[in-house]
Amino acid sequence: MVLRSQARVDLKSDRNAGVLRAPRVTLEPGAPAETVERLRDELEGMAGWLGLGAVDIGAVV
Repeated sequence: MVLRSQARVDLKSDRNAGVLRAPRVTLEPGAPAETVERLRDELEGMAGWLGLGAVDIGAVV
């Protein structure tokens, strides 16, 4: 099984607001349609691990 990157994400932990922010998500060419949905699931898990209560995804390009 070959794994390849589907997106590039710049993350910021806004601890005062309790939010894991992804101000910009850049999808790689050929990324599947469900990439953003799957990314959100992963980021929600990461936010929980960091003790943050929410995820905010900004521009998806």
